[in-house]
Amino acid sequence: MPTHDQIREDERRRLAFLSALYDREREGQSPNLGQIAEDLGFDRQDQSVARLSNELRDAGYISGTGSWGGGIPRPRLTEAGRQAVIRSLSD
Repeated sequence: MPTHDQIREDERRRLAFLSALYDREREGQSPNLGQIAEDLGFDRQDQSVARLSNELRDAGYISGTGSWGGGIPRPRLTEAGRQAVIRSLSD
């Protein structure tokens, strides 16, 4: 069973991914997963970012077609993802 610290860290990572995508979309960009990984300070090929994108899609925060073993190459925020970022800004 995950500890409270692990749960908080997972939530921080999810929000960081959503925030990076939100910022790029606000700038009129359609980023790829490698760009989001770099925004988060990871290597473009980091598989943890690919897994995170799958988790966020499955939870309804991003949309996009998955690739075999590579996450969501062109993630897009859903309304739920946008609202999660906006809520975090008001906390």
